[in-house]
Amino acid sequence: DGELLEEGVEQLLRLLQPGPGAVFCDLGSGRGEALLHVAARGRYRGCIGVELLEERHSTAVGSLAAAVGDGLLPSPVRLVRGDLTEVGAWVERERAEADGAEAPRRWSGEARVGRDS
Repeated sequence: DGELLEEGVEQLLRLLQPGPGAVFCDLGSGRGEALLHVAARGRYRGCIGVELLEERHSTAVGSLAAAVGDGLLPSPVRLVRGDLTEVGAWVERERAEADGAEAPRRWSGEARVGRDS
């Protein structure tokens, strides 16, 4: 179904070697498995998952809630049900928040944990 498996996520992290200031953005994040794996593996500025399909997004939100309940996520996570064409605006928002500026209105369908949730 197109989901990146845990082994693939580990290979990606080894290749990219993201530091603590990194923002990991999973476009077409599906059920959120890859994104949550990344968020659990390190302390990043943020992890954002964007998924268009309601069913997959809802599953990811449930998985996020479970991971938070289990204390598994050292990185802030946002799950957004939205269109990939809006990602540029989302990245700008993330930068504004990192700089302490007031963030634009949230997208509908957003689930968020970490930092200031």
